[in-house]
Amino acid sequence: EDNARAETNFAKMIVETIKAKRPNVTDVHFLQLYTEVLEENKSMRAHFKYEIEEPTVNGDISTQTISGIAQLKSQDNGESWLVQIPDSVSDEINFKNEA
Repeated sequence: EDNARAETNFAKMIVETIKAKRPNVTDVHFLQLYTEVLEENKSMRAHFKYEIEEPTVNGDISTQTISGIAQLKSQDNGESWLVQIPDSVSDEINFKNEA
């Protein structure tokens, strides 16, 4: 249950951050998201991979795939989780012509 709650909150934070910084984004969807407990109710590692779709200036669609690992820490016995800077992040950008 703690893992599911942490994963849901982590995904929500990612989507909100992306949409705040890149308002033209049309879709964010997760291809992979899971957590592993490092220290019960104190520390988790989140593994993630998601795609961002955004229209380009010429009408094509760019798809950016982001994957990485982030540390989640709790200071209130697992009630809430803070995200630390991801350990590793990689991205890939592809373009689709909608014509």
